[in-house]
Amino acid sequence: MDIKTQKKYRVLETDFLRRRKQSFPGTVLFLVNLTTKSLAMEIENFISLFKNHFNIKAFTKSAFVQYRKKIKPEVFKHLSDVIVNEFYTDNETGIKRWKGFRLLAVDGSRLTLPNTDELEGIYGVTRNQNESGVVQCRVSVLYPDF
Repeated sequence: MDIKTQKKYRVLETDFLRRRKQSFPGTVLFLVNLTTKSLAMEIENFISLFKNHFNIKAFTKSAFVQYRKKIKPEVFKHLSDVIVNEFYTDNETGIKRWKGFRLLAVDGSRLTLPNTDELEGIYGVTRNQNESGVVQCRVSVLYPDF
């Protein structure tokens, strides 16, 4: 995320000036990540997943709550617009449209994974009425109209 965008969508001019454990892009990335577990577990998973890619360091729940207050909610509209604009300009001539819109279908489901401690730590356990549990993850498939 460029500096101009960061400056535009921070609440105060003084927010995100100093180098801290959480950066503006890192905080936004965590916010757009689908959280399904406790905040502490999500932070731990997030750090282990992205620490090598974005130089993200460990941070506390309290630090996250403070940093998310420093970001204007309008940043998500901006990011959505950027993604949509990029989507519709890539391979423009090959995109079929219906009344000016590109038709897409998304199908979501759950996959049952092997019941290991490692996968249970990452995805958690889905329990049924019999109290037995299975490790499951969510998947989505996007079907473009070709």
